[in-house]
Amino acid sequence: AAADGETLPGVSRPGAVAGGAVLGAGLAAQQSFAKACACGNAEESLLGQLAGLLSPLLAPCGFGSREAAAALITGLMAKESIVSTLAVLAGSRGAAGIFASPLAAFSFLLFVLLYPPCVAASQMIREELNGAGSAFRWEAGRLLAAWSISMLVFQTGTLLGLG
Repeated sequence: AAADGETLPGVSRPGAVAGGAVLGAGLAAQQSFAKACACGNAEESLLGQLAGLLSPLLAPCGFGSREAAAALITGLMAKESIVSTLAVLAGSRGAAGIFASPLAAFSFLLFVLLYPPCVAASQMIREELNGAGSAFRWEAGRLLAAWSISMLVFQTGTLLGLG
């Protein structure tokens, strides 16, 4: 029998949520994104379409590219996937192909440090705050803080001639 707070013996609820989310997102991204990349039209994949919707909102922060947005989307599943997503999407171009300047790359890193954690941590936050409403407000606050601070740093750096 599973202990309190476990869905299966040895598997906690946050672990099950994280595993399911990563598996589902990975399969969806892999299927459509791999085919699209092979054909040279990654914008047509599900991940590419979501990134296309998100990228204009990230432009004031200095990283309004589809690749950066796609990396942030995969980072909600697990932060370490941001690096692998960027590596795959940048290919031989490297980070210089995704970020227009070192200031833009710094702004992106700052955003990653501040935006909501992975789904497993988010599930734990939901449990600790005793409800989805409180957790949603906490996550939205983190996202707004990440965007605001990243945008402020990038715009200030640009005005100072650092970008």
